[in-house]
Amino acid sequence: MSVVLSPVEMTHRLNTQRRVMDWLHWWRLEEWQRSPFLQVLEDGKGAALAVPIGCSPLSQGQCGTGQAWLRWCALANGASAGRTLRQLLERLRTHLVLFGVRELWALTLTSDWLHPYVADLGFRLSEHIITFARGNAALSEAQSPAQVSPLMLSLDLDALVEVDATAFNPPWQLGYADLRRLLRTATLGYVALVDCRIVGYVCALRERYDEAHIVRLAVAPNWQRRGIGRALLTAAMRALAERGVTYISLNTMASNAAAQRLYSQLGFVRERRRGFVWCLRLDEDR
Repeated sequence: MSVVLSPVEMTHRLNTQRRVMDWLHWWRLEEWQRSPFLQVLEDGKGAALAVPIGCSPLSQGQCGTGQAWLRWCALANGASAGRTLRQLLERLRTHLVLFGVRELWALTLTSDWLHPYVADLGFRLSEHIITFARGNAALSEAQSPAQVSPLMLSLDLDALVEVDATAFNPPWQLGYADLRRLLRTATLGYVALVDCRIVGYVCALRERYDEAHIVRLAVAPNWQRRGIGRALLTAAMRALAERGVTYISLNTMASNAAAQRLYSQLGFVRERRRGFVWCLRLDEDR
């Protein structure tokens, strides 16, 4: 007699299989088990989580800006990848449209098992993500019109959400729930203040004892190209060095030439790996 597993049990089992795509970042899969954004096939061959921007595991109604990210996907060992992914995508499409989502975004690396299937599923390549890295040698303090201070989550969150919404275009914006979780998870963060108003922020996450990643760097558009991004990044790097970090990485879009110039000036070197950013219009004819 076969054992019938619940969706929660299926998801847990699928998360142990060979083909798991995990871009949950600072969230845990267990937190999304009861979310309407997690879709599990009844036969247990696959499951996927696509989260609208601005939504949290507790969100039940419409939220976000019309875009969603594919955050997690897993297939059972032996399941047909093409057939199972198409079934999952149809489930996701039907469900996301009900929440006002028009675009589904995905990020892959060439080494990901999912990468060869994305284009065949109807996704179009939108952008590349590139990685820069450097050894964390000492840096002198950077000059800017802003005062750089340690971030205080309890006081700064609303202002940070506002800065993030103006500094990034969809689908790169972080909603309130995502930003709050990120900042609680981050190793350190700094804000840039002009006349007591937050105009930028940076946060970093320690990945190993001597390695860290700059997770977020944002400056309000009206204050960009005035040295504020450099001052924030320098403050974060100096603080990480004091904690024993000797290697720092960060990501940016291939089309963001200004950010790449800044990182090169600060001694970062572009690495060979790159990410592929894909977009699927859910309202287009299939």
